[in-house]
Amino acid sequence: MKNIKEILVCGGEGGSVTLIKENETFFYRTDETTFLELTVEFTRENLINTSTVFSSVEKAIDDLVENYNVFSLFPEKLDPKYKTVLQNAYFKNRTENKKKNNECLSEEWLVKLFQIDSVYKKFVNLNIEQIIKASKNVLENYKEDNYTTSYPYFVGFLENSLLDIEKYVVGTNMVYGWMPTILNLDLSDKRQIERVLEKLNKKEKLSMKDFEILKRSINNSIVGMSKFLHFVDPYTYPILDRKIYKFITGKEYATGIDQSITYVAY
Repeated sequence: MKNIKEILVCGGEGGSVTLIKENETFFYRTDETTFLELTVEFTRENLINTSTVFSSVEKAIDDLVENYNVFSLFPEKLDPKYKTVLQNAYFKNRTENKKKNNECLSEEWLVKLFQIDSVYKKFVNLNIEQIIKASKNVLENYKEDNYTTSYPYFVGFLENSLLDIEKYVVGTNMVYGWMPTILNLDLSDKRQIERVLEKLNKKEKLSMKDFEILKRSINNSIVGMSKFLHFVDPYTYPILDRKIYKFITGKEYATGIDQSITYVAY
């Protein structure tokens, strides 16, 4: 008895593509029968095609993404069980196809693939009036301390020079002088770190994967990563720590703060 299940269904102007699991194998089917409304040149059989059968969902998705730009289509259905595999395929596709690196996922993909809508809800209390009021309060109670004294030197050191692995090591350790924890810097993924540093040197937009690479390296901490990035480019990357998170969300506990998607939403 066949056990057939739809894993992913995407639609577009020309039709749809469906990723299917049948027992322990995977394949995808394209349906372009909408063209029958425009021309009699094709038959229904010509416009419905099935891929080869794959032994793993990873292979099926890789082939699907390679042949069809599914991330530009509308995601009608996505089985949550295969979300991580699709996320990996998305990052892999962006890395291997540089021409697509500047493309942004649609709101529908962000919701289904990364639940970014639920992350945005954490920041519902943020508004410009709150920020202005809080800023005035800070200025009125301003006192010079280690943070205010060292801030311009930190920014000057990292913002005004090209980043390399040496500057990265010095800079991250410098950042942790602002923090109560000891830095455990992981340089095992040195090539990927250098790739991200090069993007920062070129003022290129960082992807979710780039944030993940830096976060894993810097104590696996979004707080540490955000402070390093802020000193590199203070007008692009704001600091996010537990005090800021509490101010924005009104929540006592910063649950989820150490997820890259939280920083992207912020």
